[in-house]
Amino acid sequence: LKAVAEKKAMGVKIQVQKAARADVVTVYRKNGTAVTKIGAVNAAGIVYDQNPVSNKTLSYYAVAEASSGKYLASNPGPAKSIKLNASVKKITVKKIGKKPQVRISWKKVKKAKQYIIYRSKKKDSGYVKIKTVKKNASSFTDKKVKKGGTYYYRIVVKLKKGYSGIKTSKAIKVKK
Repeated sequence: LKAVAEKKAMGVKIQVQKAARADVVTVYRKNGTAVTKIGAVNAAGIVYDQNPVSNKTLSYYAVAEASSGKYLASNPGPAKSIKLNASVKKITVKKIGKKPQVRISWKKVKKAKQYIIYRSKKKDSGYVKIKTVKKNASSFTDKKVKKGGTYYYRIVVKLKKGYSGIKTSKAIKVKK
């Protein structure tokens, strides 16, 4: 269990071990009393929580299941906890110039080492890392957008010890 900012995934990375007689292992996140299903893997593998809550302690646990129905689902496995540091407070996105370009800006975070910027055409999935900028930056211009496209941006802050939670921008439509 660790916070990551990889090329096609950011958030909390959960490594799941194979359970005896289980075909599927489902991972859940607990935030206070709220429980959210994060995802499932066949037998063993990795599940990403790409929408973790920042600045709170989150617990993750797994339940092993057999697809045959011959066995009941297991009791939840032992919970592992992680606390993500606070993310940037607000992301502002704005179309600039005559060419298709989007300016992404944010307020700097104390003790930030880098800001990692992701882009997607969907609000909750499909994000790909487009740029890592230095700690003294507070904006970035995305020149690889297309006219007529709608985009969302996410920022993860790299700190001395790990990564922050994730902040997602509002949608921006690059007009034709």
